Amino acid sequence: MNLTSADLSEGAGGDRYVRYIDALAGQTFLLYVDRFASTNTPFALTWNLGGGADINCLVLPVQMLTFDAKPKQRMVDVTWATASERNSAFFEVQRSQDGDIWERLGEVTARGNTQNTSNYAFLDESPFSGVNYYRLRQVDTNGDETFTEHVQVTFRRTGMPIEVYPNPAKESISASFTSDVDGAMQWRVLDMSGRTVERGTFSAQNGTNRMDVNLTRVESGSYMLELMDASGVHMGNTRFMKQ
Repeated sequence: MNLTSADLSEGAGGDRYVRYIDALAGQTFLLYVDRFASTNTPFALTWNLGGGADINCLVLPVQMLTFDAKPKQRMVDVTWATASERNSAFFEVQRSQDGDIWERLGEVTARGNTQNTSNYAFLDESPFSGVNYYRLRQVDTNGDETFTEHVQVTFRRTGMPIEVYPNPAKESISASFTSDVDGAMQWRVLDMSGRTVERGTFSAQNGTNRMDVNLTRVESGSYMLELMDASGVHMGNTRFMKQ
């Protein structure tokens, strides 16, 4: 680094300098070194440090590439990948409802020592209804541990029971159901051919909800009331008669 360079990275044919960094006391920086060619030719880095700065060239035990969690049918699929590992013992998968109090779900044995990409997966078979937070506790063979940042999954169970009354109905119906979370929901009334004859939105609350549906424009016959979340995912349905 020097005071005159403006570039932030340096290629194989560069001038050996990059732009300086305005650093504050206590800050930590990581330098990513990518070998320019796979010729197994060694190279050296020369450091001239001042102002109280120092350098630590210890190899990170685990270099995380990705960490994610996604709904999978009635479960949540937790996946992650590492770029390399050194003396890594295992990964502990943890879950929380509020992001503060964490519980252990299980553990996955690590590769141990590798310079290759490693992919991992863990299936949460009983996620909370509503918001789930996931994180990893990575433990080394010497007992040292590190934690990943958490990821969030909102899990809503389908097959929501819905009670409709009166049934048969005349000008309107009231639908009673229990929601796992607060938020907007969609509803629609379908005839027996699957055609939507009425639709609307409803602001649900966590707990028991009551929703009124106007049927004055709906002809007599058999119908289905379907509830969906804000993104259109099916939550539940029930049938009723319109006189």
